[in-house]
Amino acid sequence: MKTNSRSAAPTGVTLLIALAYSTLVTLPASAATELEAEWKDGFHVFAEDKSVDISLGGFFQNDWTFQRGNDALDAAFPDAFVDGTEFRRARLIMKGVFQETSEFQLSYEFAKGDAGLKDVYLGLRGLPGLGNVRAGHFKEPFGFEQLVSDTYSMFLERPLANAFAPSRNTGIMVHDSRDRATWAVGAFRDADSFGNGSGDGRYNVTGRMTFLPWDDAGAHRYVHLGAAASLRNPVGNAVEFSARPETNLAPKLASTGMLAATDATLFGGEGAIVVGPASLSGEVSRASVETDDQFDPAFWGAHASAGWFLTGETRSYNRKTGVFDRMRPKSNFNGEGGGAGAWELAARWSRLDLETEDFDGAVLEDFTLAVNWYLNPNVRLLSNYVHGDLQDVGDADLFSVRFQTDF
Repeated sequence: MKTNSRSAAPTGVTLLIALAYSTLVTLPASAATELEAEWKDGFHVFAEDKSVDISLGGFFQNDWTFQRGNDALDAAFPDAFVDGTEFRRARLIMKGVFQETSEFQLSYEFAKGDAGLKDVYLGLRGLPGLGNVRAGHFKEPFGFEQLVSDTYSMFLERPLANAFAPSRNTGIMVHDSRDRATWAVGAFRDADSFGNGSGDGRYNVTGRMTFLPWDDAGAHRYVHLGAAASLRNPVGNAVEFSARPETNLAPKLASTGMLAATDATLFGGEGAIVVGPASLSGEVSRASVETDDQFDPAFWGAHASAGWFLTGETRSYNRKTGVFDRMRPKSNFNGEGGGAGAWELAARWSRLDLETEDFDGAVLEDFTLAVNWYLNPNVRLLSNYVHGDLQDVGDADLFSVRFQTDF
């Protein structure tokens, strides 16, 4: 095995490196005649003939939250606003490509005490007339913020309107990208944290398209537009939409409760503009529900975000998936006399409206301020102040800090 060390790997990945080495050295000679290893934001093993390309990695996020509700909100939700800490996510990931035509990913979550599946799939690339096909357990193609990686998001939590995004399920998806555009469509079944789901005829169809009408990559300027839709047949003929202020340790303040529903339809529109260190993004989402009762409610949500890199970086964009990507500081933090890393200020307005003329739901609105420090491409510290307002009930103030590393 030929080794090409680009930089020193963190001690925390020693076990994964040993696992990768023991796995690869047992491959038959015909499968791996010569392999190289490098550190590229994680442990990466590949063959020069591109027959094997495998990476091992993971990440964790440790959150600390301090929160208070006003008297009215505390009366409505007694003993709910308490300080706390948690490992929001702790994940191990293996992914790879064989012969440039087959890909896989195995991602397991350990933060909640019991291991559960995240992204576990097999994909085929470059199929004539189709592009790429993926089968397994992964995110349905809906929602700009939902599809941004947990490790690359600007804020600790996704916006309130993400209550409508279906997230991960088990399914089959066709997807591709062309120059400035991406598209994806798939059929999914609602699944649990182990990718299992059952029920006759319980399928969901979800699709998304994006386009860059302005793309001046050399000057770090671009505009992103996208739209998504999902036709859903809920398991158990019931659906629920709910959200908490944009801190995971906060209680759920807005909820429809379980609605008897034969079908549900989701629509989403998204946009983003990046000009050098400045970025703006936003989404509008709508959920229509067909019930067995005499009313068919429609709910909506929206958010708008703005960010500014004080140190001059630009928010990265993945043109194959149509979402924001990993941010790399111009200079890594190296202590006294070294680089400062990247510093970012951000703000977001977010609203979820679960109230209609025929349905007495709730309206929740958040305003969030963030200060983010990217020490290097693998380590960042995030802090969020959230002011949440539950309409006609009360409001809360929440402050959270996250310590994160990914590799």
